[in-house]
Amino acid sequence: YDTLMRGTELCNRFNFIAASRINTTFITKNPTSVMNELVDRFMVAGDNTTPSLYFLPFNSSNGGHWVLVAMDLSRLMVYYLDSLPGDWSKYPSMKMTVDAAILKFRSKKNYRNRKDITW
Repeated sequence: YDTLMRGTELCNRFNFIAASRINTTFITKNPTSVMNELVDRFMVAGDNTTPSLYFLPFNSSNGGHWVLVAMDLSRLMVYYLDSLPGDWSKYPSMKMTVDAAILKFRSKKNYRNRKDITW
């Protein structure tokens, strides 16, 4: 990290969100709290106008299955990576929470929502 990233542009291009704070169980219990947790994380990282990715390892609480959600806030793109067949529609509450967090973040920053979020 010190050799390749610290003090470079790469340091700001990749952000990680703790999986212990965002999972199906928490979304079911309090989706607003989870959404606000994501928004707070986005706010800490800067203006998000240059391409950067937020990586969210997501535990489905379905037998301990993990997926990776990578979010590019500047392009309104979300990448869903799953080792099992299927797509994000297996976890609609996760998608709704991520979408709501991105839109709320953009609203707080007074960014115009120029298009829908692409998954």
